[in-house]
Amino acid sequence: MKTCGKLIIIIYITLLAGCSAHKENPGLQFLPFMGESLQRASENEADRYGIDLSATIYATGQSTAYLYGVIQASGVTIRSVLMLSEDGGQTWQETMTPIAGGSVVKLLFLDKRIGWVVIDQVTRGRGKLLLYMTADFGKSWQRVSSIPRRRVTGRLVDIGFLDRKNGRIGILYEGTPHSDGLVVMTTSDGGVTWTEVRILSLEEYRMRHEADKLAEESEYSLGDDGSQWKLAMGSEGNTSVLRRFKSSDEWDVRSIIPAHYSYSNGRIVIPDESQ
Repeated sequence: MKTCGKLIIIIYITLLAGCSAHKENPGLQFLPFMGESLQRASENEADRYGIDLSATIYATGQSTAYLYGVIQASGVTIRSVLMLSEDGGQTWQETMTPIAGGSVVKLLFLDKRIGWVVIDQVTRGRGKLLLYMTADFGKSWQRVSSIPRRRVTGRLVDIGFLDRKNGRIGILYEGTPHSDGLVVMTTSDGGVTWTEVRILSLEEYRMRHEADKLAEESEYSLGDDGSQWKLAMGSEGNTSVLRRFKSSDEWDVRSIIPAHYSYSNGRIVIPDESQ
């Protein structure tokens, strides 16, 4: 199974109100940004709000990678984030319309063209696991289904597809005696419907999880071509996107994601050097 490098990135924006609203193009709230210009981020009233982006990097090759996760404030989810780079991590563009109250918790690709994301959306005490699919290299995403779960506290811990139709997921339930454990479900119609096929006890799940963790844990995300990607926090709070082609190579800084952002005309903005 492909591994993903994960890092908590702290960012700040000057306004909370209207974070997910933009009438002209609600799907592209992050302006395109690139390498060196990222280092000149605005700090106007930045420390007042404390918005943070929790992001994971997922690579499919030496040119293509994704940043996915959630924008949140004081532990409260604001909206989901999914960004795509097609030039080796130098520039990034938000590629999926954000889901209010949602977090992208899983991303996987069957090949470079076909992939899925799962968004955990919690609003007003109710929760959904939303499955989306792409068939055009991550350029667009279509909702497939709302994955059923027994309780809103059920946490998606595993998902995989053998082909476009057949897949499986594992949802972990903890905190309620007599009903804790891992519920395994399968689909044969591409994720439109799901059927429970097995339940593992919490003890059995933990034993298997520890074994899988030792076998699969890695500091970086591995592309299909062997390229390696990771995120690294800098001394000033900025985050570097790093890439190399083999373990013996030095890490190359592809872009720098700033700590501070401003907010303008319904968009989260990274100021250009000319501003």
